[in-house]
Amino acid sequence: MEQKEYGKLISRLVRIEERIVSLFKICSRIEMQNNDDMEKINKNKNDLTIIKTWGAMALFIIPLIVSIIIGRI
Repeated sequence: MEQKEYGKLISRLVRIEERIVSLFKICSRIEMQNNDDMEKINKNKNDLTIIKTWGAMALFIIPLIVSIIIGRI
């Protein structure tokens, strides 16, 4: 009787261990995906900052150029 119980217990422990290993694999994949997503978010933030900078410069430079051209005509 004892060996059957030990056999059942060992088989349960093996299944639990397999589940834990698969959970760790899933967690590591999720972490890798989150890291990739964060890199994409940071790149998009930088691109947006560049666009805002050029837009702000255009707000000041274009009217200045237009006024210079109108003044010379």
